[in-house]
Order: sequence, then structure tokens, then C-alpha cells
Amino acid sequence: WWSSTSGETRTDQVNKVFAMDTQIYDPDGVYDESAGEYKFTAPATGTYMFFVVVYMTDGSGMTENATTLYKNGAHISNTRYAWNVTGDIVNYYSGGWSVIMALSTNDYVQLYGSSDAADGGDQATENRGTFFGGWRVA
Repeated sequence: WWSSTSGETRTDQVNKVFAMDTQIYDPDGVYDESAGEYKFTAPATGTYMFFVVVYMTDGSGMTENATTLYKNGAHISNTRYAWNVTGDIVNYYSGGWSVIMALSTNDYVQLYGSSDAADGGDQATENRGTFFGGWRVA
């Protein structure tokens, strides 16, 4: 399965689920894109590979960005990027990562994230620039 966001405004320094509300590929119906859920549910016990690509923008500049995968509501893996910039500002963040994890039938996985704007304002995810997906490998 593979999903993306149609674009959303994200509140400064608030860790919340990414609104991956657009399904690109989901032949097995394992992803719930309904508001507030945005989660993958394992159809069978096995080992799964997940990938994340995030693109966020902020006109005033960002100083930090973090993305986290949660399994059944608990932190399982994350990345964090921080910048110490003087002069020119960081107007956007684009980054990706992947992780392999064991899941049991009906375990669910969600992508959360937060970022910090230099002026404390909101950030935006870009339409089709932020992705979350995965598949069973064994």
C-alpha cells in the first residue's frame, strides 16, 4: 500500500498524525484514510517494510523536524533533524527513511510528526510531496 497527503496545515511544535488522506495504491484495503485514523492495519502476522517521505514548508524558517512511527499507539521508530541557521533560513524540509518491523494480525501503524518554526507559526505539508507506505516482506 502507498498513501500521500493532499496537503495540510500543521501547528507548530504539535506532534500529530499526518493526514495521509489520498490512497495511491491499496489493492488489499489495508489502509484507513478516514479523518483521525490514517493507519495501516496488518492483514497477517509477518515482517513489514515501511517507508516515509516528508516535505514541509514554512516561510519564516524551520529549526527542527521530527517524524515518528507508532505501532498500536506506542512509539516504535523515529527521525529528528535540527538546524542552527544564522543569516539564510531553512524554508523547507524534505527527507525520507524506512524501517522493518514485525507485526501481528490487526496491529496498526501510523505516521506522526512535528516541526518547529522560527516564528512559532504553522507549517504546511505539500500535496503529493509527503508519502507513507509499506508491504509485507516475510
